[in-house]
Amino acid sequence: MAPPEGGSETAPRGPLKRDEPPAARIVLEGKVTEREAELERKLKERERRQAELEAELAAERAKPHMPPVPEKKKGWLDGATFFD
Repeated sequence: MAPPEGGSETAPRGPLKRDEPPAARIVLEGKVTEREAELERKLKERERRQAELEAELAAERAKPHMPPVPEKKKGWLDGATFFD
């Protein structure tokens, strides 16, 4: 029989021993604390947002860059004739 996922068949049950660190039980049993689960969710959200921003940046870079066309300037004599 295979050991349960994230733990072993010989994982201790019951109260912690005096010299056993509290994190050892979590590691042996393969359980994730609420804080770890929250951090994993935040990490996944950050990775998703980063992927969205990278895709948006790639789309912006793929667009052809057309500089704005300047308007034609009037000459200094345009509209300044003797008869106007």
